[in-house]
Amino acid sequence: MLNYRSASTAYILLAALVLLLMTGWPVVGWLLVPLTILYVILLVLGSVKICMSFYVPAHCKIDTLENKALLTFDDGPDEQFTPAILEILDRHRVKAIFFLIGRHAENHPALVRQITESGHTIGLHSYGHAFWFDLYGREKMERDLQRAEEIISGITGKKPLLFRPPYGVTNPVLAKVVKKLGYKVTGWSVRSCDTMEKDAEKIAGRVIKGLHPGAVILMHDTVEITPAALEIIIAGARAKGYTFAGPDEWL
Repeated sequence: MLNYRSASTAYILLAALVLLLMTGWPVVGWLLVPLTILYVILLVLGSVKICMSFYVPAHCKIDTLENKALLTFDDGPDEQFTPAILEILDRHRVKAIFFLIGRHAENHPALVRQITESGHTIGLHSYGHAFWFDLYGREKMERDLQRAEEIISGITGKKPLLFRPPYGVTNPVLAKVVKKLGYKVTGWSVRSCDTMEKDAEKIAGRVIKGLHPGAVILMHDTVEITPAALEIIIAGARAKGYTFAGPDEWL
């Protein structure tokens, strides 16, 4: 399996081999350049492509061959849009996972309770969702996640088990922190792009087109267009023969 450890081991061994060969054939030294470039490319791709599970095992789909999909929402809770999304989900009898930002949960505890009381699952999305979160040192990153966990568990009475990294970025530091804190890293397999697209039909069309057995759909409950897109997605997915899995199946 290609991951950070195996890629680094292979790079070190191949680089050592090249250096050894250079003692007899100096010309082979040029091989270090493409070898290093390839290694760096792998490090970058592994960081931004969460479903590669390069640095940390990430779960990006449900283990099923059935036409089932799971809805997930990031960045909330939001006092304006989260209630609208909860109403839609309740009306259609669909359960979802909400990856909450700690400071938002701290400001809106009633919404956090409403999410759990409606039968949905809560996961962590860091405390502050800082732009430079992935560059934090180990202690600072751990404090950030523990702070978010304490806020959410203090409101719900339950320790959140799922974690979605901000921006979906992973690295060796995150891998160590997640392992220590015991979180299950969650990615996605279908991206709605609801934070960039302003047309609900286009957002829904993208999601419905990308559906596959076990799909995990990424949306945001902090965007004005999301509730309208969600209505279309639920109807379109069911018309396509899909049902929506509950978080229990994911856990």
